[in-house]
Amino acid sequence: MNEKAFWTKEVAETLQIGASTLRKWCLALENEGYEFVKGAKKSRAFLEKDIVLLRRMKSLIHGTGITVETAIKIALSDDKNNEIEGIVLQDSERTEGRTHSVLSENTLQLQEQMGLEFIENQKKILERLERLEHLEQLEKTNEERLRRIEEKLASRDDQLLQVVREIQDSKKLIASSVEDNKKWWKFW
Repeated sequence: MNEKAFWTKEVAETLQIGASTLRKWCLALENEGYEFVKGAKKSRAFLEKDIVLLRRMKSLIHGTGITVETAIKIALSDDKNNEIEGIVLQDSERTEGRTHSVLSENTLQLQEQMGLEFIENQKKILERLERLEHLEQLEKTNEERLRRIEEKLASRDDQLLQVVREIQDSKKLIASSVEDNKKWWKFW
């Protein structure tokens, strides 16, 4: 069967993601055992089923904010579930109910795992926000301290200049009185 294959650039444009992001997702999928059709120079050729899987991953990652690894597990699990459900529909009616209950249990476990991961991510975000607020408060406190220190330094500088001027004025008075004294003695 000749199924149409697409290349990385086409798939990235279709999914509206970067080619590097697509490559990263593909490597992660291959690490989980997923196999892509390879073209010349071992480049990936994407079949329709691959694009559907990647679309599912994108919606999980961007829609719920879960990690790529978790999205891959869920997407691959959904993919396997779809394959199993297709077989079950062709199989006898007595095994159908049992397989569906196993599938729904797996789906519930994945949803719980996603929920726990989402909660953990939210906790981390809240902790970061709290730290950020604390840092902002510290920054405001430090700015206030710096302002007060600068005011004190400016006041001290003014006082020092005033003392230096007074000393200079005193020296001028002393010098002029010494000169006046010398002139007075010379007069007599």
